[in-house]
Amino acid sequence: MSLREDVDLLVRVPLFESVDPIRLEVLAFSAERINFCAGDTLVEAGVVQSAALLLMNGNAVMMAEGVDGSPEIGRLDSGDIIGETALMTPGPAKITVRAASDGTYLKISHDLF
Repeated sequence: MSLREDVDLLVRVPLFESVDPIRLEVLAFSAERINFCAGDTLVEAGVVQSAALLLMNGNAVMMAEGVDGSPEIGRLDSGDIIGETALMTPGPAKITVRAASDGTYLKISHDLF
């Protein structure tokens, strides 16, 4: 994705929709892009999170209690954000999130935010 596409995706996230586009450019440019593969654990329940993950492309599933084989409780698609509360106050994740496909996420750290 280009920087312009990253900013266009950020502005569609309710958390960022009222943020000045120039600030979103800086955020998109400074955040870390991470590729993931289907089956990867993106967030583990109970592990302290200090960043939010914005799915740039790909899909993920939220799993109850973070136990292998636990039921799926929700699906996430491109443009969805995981762990936005960590941007304000880092803390332990309440759910496990696993990749359902290959993709990329933008890791926005508490410090960067």
